[in-house]
Parts: sequence; structure tokens; C-alpha cells
Amino acid sequence: MELQISNLEQAILEIDTELSNPDIYSDIEKVKDLSNKRQNLSDELSTVYEAWIELEEL
Repeated sequence: MELQISNLEQAILEIDTELSNPDIYSDIEKVKDLSNKRQNLSDELSTVYEAWIELEEL
């Protein structure tokens, strides 16, 4: 589970790096796609964190 969290955090960081480049904003479709991917990864990360917390409580 820790590896999954690390992988998700890394993927989010990579997208954030891409989105921090001002040149990308000339391609609005790519920005939308990256933003959607980031949101999905963030949602998944939240779910994994919640599962991890539940396991620690057992």
C-alpha cells in the first residue's frame, strides 16, 4: 500500500510539474486532460489513504 501511495504521489507531482510550465497553456485540451488526470489520481490517493488508516486502526 505504501508503494501505491508513493506511485500516486509521484504521478501527481509529474502532472504538477507539467502544469507549472506556462507554455502548456497554449494547448487547452492538454491542460484539461492533465487536470482531469490529476483529479482522478488525487481522488484515488485519498481513497488509498483512507484504506491505510482503516488498516492501521485494526
